[in-house]
Amino acid sequence: MEIEYKVADPTGKIFTGVLSAESLEQAKEHLKKKEYLILELKEKKERIYSPALFFKKRINEEILYSFFRELGILLKAGITIDKAFEILINSTSQPDFQKYLSNILKGLRQGKSVT
Repeated sequence: MEIEYKVADPTGKIFTGVLSAESLEQAKEHLKKKEYLILELKEKKERIYSPALFFKKRINEEILYSFFRELGILLKAGITIDKAFEILINSTSQPDFQKYLSNILKGLRQGKSVT
């Protein structure tokens, strides 16, 4: 697992980073061996979407508005979120947006957080 940390060295200089470890406890031991004072230690959450998409390949605001409106309708109708995403992926004609939605759906099915 990936662990995000914020530590201070003996001189008080603060460092942040990410390390791989089997558990939080293992990461804690590793950082203590290096004589760091641990300020923050948490499991890195993987995002299933990237806000950068909206800046690199501008997604039309109309498309986004339509997507969220249709998603709301499908969810209110009792359709599960993964099925709603499937429907909306197949109904959009924008390849970049389809790819983006497919990545979100893949993450949802893997149990990742949307936030």
